[in-house]
Amino acid sequence: MAKYKYIRSSTKTQNNQYQKNEEFVMFIDVVSGTVPFKERENGSKLLGIVKSGDTIQVENLDRCGRDALDVLTTLKFLKDKKVNVEIKNLGVCSLLENGNSNPAFEIISNVLSIIHQQMRENLLEAQKKGVAVAKAKNLYKGRKKGTLIPRDKYLAQNKKSVSIIRKHPELSLRKLSTLCDISHLKVKKIKEML
Repeated sequence: MAKYKYIRSSTKTQNNQYQKNEEFVMFIDVVSGTVPFKERENGSKLLGIVKSGDTIQVENLDRCGRDALDVLTTLKFLKDKKVNVEIKNLGVCSLLENGNSNPAFEIISNVLSIIHQQMRENLLEAQKKGVAVAKAKNLYKGRKKGTLIPRDKYLAQNKKSVSIIRKHPELSLRKLSTLCDISHLKVKKIKEML
């Protein structure tokens, strides 16, 4: 029975040291919480190797995602495989000591996944309203006209990403953005320039 720790942070600059635990085999993704779990490089690997009796620990449920349906689908997949999921900050596990499903975990994971999704939606809505207010007050500037960088200079500034994108043209924008640690839009822009 293996013990795994799944760690996710949105960017490389975020400190994920508090999530690490040397007692577990660690799977670490640097990816947005909006990317489905099975589409994350190490999330996908983890789902492919876990088996009945294994344990996966996450620091908190939002490390699994910000989309309620995706999180609950992933948890159901793990439940069907009889994999124990532990949410460390809550001290709750998906399986009881006798191997049966923990009803408290079911309730908590359902409620929290919906809350995390709603929090993200509220944040995006507040951002949209803030931009609208700033535009109405003529305070929103956006990007100045004429600030576009010439193609050669832009590619030179993003040498590492260009190299990765050229080596892996078959990968999706999401996977390339994770590998390059840049946004999907930036990957798309670079691909169009190549």
